[in-house]
Amino acid sequence: MNATEKEIRKAACRSEMYKLLAKSFMYPSQKIFDFLSRSLSEDSLSKYLERCAGSFSACEVIVGAQNAFNRLPNRVALEEEYNRLFAHIGSTKCPPYETEYGFDNVFQKTEAMADIAGFYRAYQLEIADTNTERADFLGTELEFMSYLTASEAYARQQIRQEHLEVCIDMQQKFVRDHLGRWTTIFAKILANSTQNEFYFQLKNLLEQFLESEIVYLNVAPLKVAAPNKELDQKPEEFSCASCVAVPDRT
Repeated sequence: MNATEKEIRKAACRSEMYKLLAKSFMYPSQKIFDFLSRSLSEDSLSKYLERCAGSFSACEVIVGAQNAFNRLPNRVALEEEYNRLFAHIGSTKCPPYETEYGFDNVFQKTEAMADIAGFYRAYQLEIADTNTERADFLGTELEFMSYLTASEAYARQQIRQEHLEVCIDMQQKFVRDHLGRWTTIFAKILANSTQNEFYFQLKNLLEQFLESEIVYLNVAPLKVAAPNKELDQKPEEFSCASCVAVPDRT
């Protein structure tokens, strides 16, 4: 196998891993559950394990993930844990949305959301009308990276250098400015929020894979240290103590 073929296989493997992680963090509908249960998941992890053969710690994480996928709980149990962890943004244990991490106000969050959507539009991609998730949803961001790495594999195969350079540049910017900045703290919160083997092993896989991607892409994201403050604060009770009296105009 020549160097070009190796790079094509590497890009394809990375694309499969991003897709597997994206599906794993989506709501476990019957369709998603069937995807996770199929041999395709095992195949993607096996290819990634082969790539990481020189790293004992990485192999340990991947084998743990393989075991978790092989021992998936029934769909109802997985659905219940998903809802407990990720559903209902106001009370969720572990919000799977980028703009819930490291932004001080709604204006910063809006600007970040617009930037994320701008990445999608650059490839003429839009959130489907049938998709109720936001642009900053973890599954959506991972799926976008799956698309970019698949595009890289195609560009290498077709020897389209300009297209290849654009794909790599987009990957670097998206991981640096978005996906790489918040997934570490998300994984830590997830680890402290669940005893479910599948989601615990999934957080290990997410953390290990994204760290390897940061190294591979040679980027340095400014990582978030904590979620947004409002997630830990109860809303203040409404009071009219300081309201200005309105003159009676009758």
